[in-house]
Amino acid sequence: MGSVFEEICIQHLYRPDVIENAPFFYGSVGRWWGTDPRIKSQVEIDILGTCGEHMLLGECKWRNEKTDVDVLEKLRYCGEMFHQREKWYYLFSKSGFTGAIREKAKESDRIRLIGFADMEKYKDGRN
Repeated sequence: MGSVFEEICIQHLYRPDVIENAPFFYGSVGRWWGTDPRIKSQVEIDILGTCGEHMLLGECKWRNEKTDVDVLEKLRYCGEMFHQREKWYYLFSKSGFTGAIREKAKESDRIRLIGFADMEKYKDGRN
């Protein structure tokens, strides 16, 4: 289900209300694989979109536990590989988010937490 959920998350980014509130025009987004030169190892980012100095990095978690701060920190670490100055972090979660990551998200408007339940309520095209 993980790869299916990733595709659902990508499609969510193209909903008109999401695009309207996007921090920048990200055009096409998709999965990214590459080598992290700092650790000389392969890394994967579920969702990556760029436009000039702007970058959207996303992580999609389809699991039965709430997503915690470690997922955000790993995504930020991966983001350091890229030269773009302005980065936004989108975290998608089947089971929601811990209080700790919700507190982190309050500290920055560049962190977006999107639960599966939030995406589901729009599945039929109505609010």
